[in-house]
Amino acid sequence: DWKIMKSIFFIGSGLGILSLLFFVVPNANAVDVLNDVCAKAPNSTVCQSRTPAGQNPLYGPNGVITAAINLISIIVGIAALIGILLGGLKMITSGSNPQEVSKARSTIIYALIALAIVALAQVVVQFFLKGIG
Repeated sequence: DWKIMKSIFFIGSGLGILSLLFFVVPNANAVDVLNDVCAKAPNSTVCQSRTPAGQNPLYGPNGVITAAINLISIIVGIAALIGILLGGLKMITSGSNPQEVSKARSTIIYALIALAIVALAQVVVQFFLKGIG
């Protein structure tokens, strides 16, 4: 159980760091070549199908990266909650064995740390996504 909780903690931490490193996409600062066309003919098909402001398909509110980050956060959050429950159950069933109580306490602490890291990573990534969006 201890090794499983350690691996859940490190996987959660790693996924949080990966989401920060690989999912934050910088602005391309590309030139919009359709501005002149849409100024002359705003009802054309090309101008109607343009993405509205704030709806970036990669990191906008409904973007792929946002959905991936939310999914990773949910998975790691559920794993951390399961770790907390298992640690609590282990603490209840350990009786008066101090080594088992210590292991159970460590399991709960690591699960809480993993949960805090996931929550902090979610806040940081959302901050960066709003900053570049």
